[in-house]
Amino acid sequence: FWVMAAAACDSLSSLFEVVHLSVYAHDGIGSYFLDAISAHLEALCDSFLALLLLALGAGWTVPSDVLSVQQNASALQQMLGGLQSPFGAMTKFTPTALFSVGIFCAHVVLAQWGRMYNDDFDSYHDLEHLPGKLLMLFRTVLGL
Repeated sequence: FWVMAAAACDSLSSLFEVVHLSVYAHDGIGSYFLDAISAHLEALCDSFLALLLLALGAGWTVPSDVLSVQQNASALQQMLGGLQSPFGAMTKFTPTALFSVGIFCAHVVLAQWGRMYNDDFDSYHDLEHLPGKLLMLFRTVLGL
């Protein structure tokens, strides 16, 4: 599901950007709406991939008898331990679900904030403004 959702977001993002560029070629303005939706779908794709990598790192595909969260684990360990079964953890109101929603919200907010600096499609990944730098910091912190 995760990879399919990321691929769907990425494919739709590319489709909307191509349509925007086609309209831009005809009228010189394009469609701000399609360009914005394209950028936000790209951000959602990045969110899905970040959660996929975190779930794999937490032991999602490893048998449950090999990995287990101990009862005296810290709150951070329990939250990340919930990613061992990501679908179960996200169907309930758990710290893991809140963490996942936070990842999605952070990517969407950074994508929109980046568009305020520049309307280009790739401005979300542009590291020359504060939202791009925060995106890289966010990804670094998630990688730790």
